[in-house]
Amino acid sequence: MSRPNPIPPEKNTVHLLGDIQTALPQTFATSMRPGRRAKLVDDFRNGRLPVPDGGHWTTGDLIHRGQEVENLDARDILRQLADNTGQTVWPVIGNHDIYDNRQSPLQWARWWGLPAPSYTVDLGFVLMIVVGLGEQRNNPDGTPNRGGCFVDDTTLVWLDHQLQAAGKDCWIICHAPMRDTITGTDRGPTVISYAQPDAPIAQVIADNPTAKAWISGHTHTPTGTPDAIVTKTINGRNMAHINASGLVNTALPGESINWDVDWLDRMDTLWVTYVDEHRYEIRYRNHGAGVWNGPPTLNRVTVVSL
Repeated sequence: MSRPNPIPPEKNTVHLLGDIQTALPQTFATSMRPGRRAKLVDDFRNGRLPVPDGGHWTTGDLIHRGQEVENLDARDILRQLADNTGQTVWPVIGNHDIYDNRQSPLQWARWWGLPAPSYTVDLGFVLMIVVGLGEQRNNPDGTPNRGGCFVDDTTLVWLDHQLQAAGKDCWIICHAPMRDTITGTDRGPTVISYAQPDAPIAQVIADNPTAKAWISGHTHTPTGTPDAIVTKTINGRNMAHINASGLVNTALPGESINWDVDWLDRMDTLWVTYVDEHRYEIRYRNHGAGVWNGPPTLNRVTVVSL
C-alpha cells in the first residue's frame, strides 16, 4: 500500500474540534480569546484547507459555565467556521454546557436547534450517532459533580436501538471517552473522566458490531499522546477510540491545566477519514502554526486498523 498523503482528502472525512469552553472574560480566563479563535477560522479561508464532506463535529464543552451569553459566543465561532467552509458544524453536549444544571440537556438542544441532545446524522459512509449527556448529579457528599458525564438509561436504550437498526458502520460521538481507553480517563478517585455508567455502556457496545468508533473530547489529552487514539478489543472485535483533544488547552494526567493559554500556542483539530471498514486515517492540523502534525514515519498520518 502506498504511503498516505499528509493532506486529508475531502471525501469520506469529518473534522473534529475538541473542547472550546468559551467563557466570559470577567469570570474566566478563556484561551479562546479573539486572536486565538481567529487562527482557527482564518486557517480555512481561501481554500487553504480541504473541506470535509462529512462536516465539522464538536465533541462537547462549547462553553464553560452553562450561561446563555456564552452560548452566543460559541455560536459565533461555529458560525464563522460554517460560513468559511459551507459545511455544517454539529454541536455536541458536554458537562460544562450544563454546568450546575444552569440549563437542562433538552434546553441546550433546543437552543442549538436540535430535537434532542442525542441524534443521528447519516453521512453515507458512516452513521454518526451523538450520545447526549443527562443532567449533572451530585457527589456522595452532596457537592456538585461538575466533571461527571452521565448517560441516562433511556439514552442507552436509544443508542442500542440505533446501532441495531443502522445497517452500516457507526461512529459514536460522546463528550467523555469509554472507560480504560483514552489517556486521562481516570485522573484519580475523585475525578472520573469517562462516560458513566461505564458497564452498561460497554455492554451496549459489545452487543452491537456496527459500533466501530467512539469519538470523544473531555480529557484535554494532547494530540500525539500514547492512547489519545487507540484500538481496543470488545466482544472479540476491534473498535477505534479517538480523542479530539482540547482547543481551549491540553494537559496530561497529573498536570495542572493551564487556563492562561497564549494565542500563539498549539491548537490542534483532527481530520478522520473512512478509507474502508477496516482502515481509518487521522491527521492533526495545528491551526496556531498553520501546519500538519503527526508521526513523521507515516507521512504525518495516524492509521487505525480494525
